[in-house]
Formats: sequence, C-alpha cells, structure tokens
Amino acid sequence: MEDKNIVFRTRLLIILNETNTSNELLAKEIGITRQTVFRYLSGETEPRCEMLYKIAKYLKVSSDFLLGLSDCEINDYSSHISYLNKEYSKLENAVETFKIKLKNN
Repeated sequence: MEDKNIVFRTRLLIILNETNTSNELLAKEIGITRQTVFRYLSGETEPRCEMLYKIAKYLKVSSDFLLGLSDCEINDYSSHISYLNKEYSKLENAVETFKIKLKNN
C-alpha cells in the first residue's frame, strides 16, 4: 500500500521538533487527543480540512507546506513575498551569468 501522506507526517514531525512542541501540547491547543496526533504522525489517519487549518495556524506554517504543495513554511504574505523576491533575484543573477557566458562564446 502506498503511503500517500508521508510528506505531511514528515513535515509535521519536523515542525513539532523545530518548535519544541509536544504531541500533547499540539493536541491540547487545537482541541484533539494526543492519540489523534500520534495517528497523524504514524500515517494511520489524516486530518480533515478544518483540523489541517488548525494545525497550520497553531504552528504558524502554511497548510500548503504541510501537504507538500510548497517548500515555503511561512504563513504570512509579506514574508512569502520577501522569500519570492529573494528567489527571483537568484534567478535573475543566474540568467545574467548565462547571458555573459553565451556572449563570451
């Protein structure tokens, strides 16, 4: 059987570790049992949309990040825009370097 939520489980565990948040604390703060958090982390079950929203909001990450739809953890737009601007600058620099190499050949 294919493990379809390995990205979610892995990213949730990483964020819990990075923020020193215990399963118990997460459960208490979002209104579920510690066993439910364990079931999310073990892959036994997946959170529904409302619970995914609560998890992301409490941990201050985007639900897209938790689901593997984005590699950007941040959940506020100004930081997200800043992140995208930095990535765009890297891309611009790479394009300029490529143009110089083409011109020199």
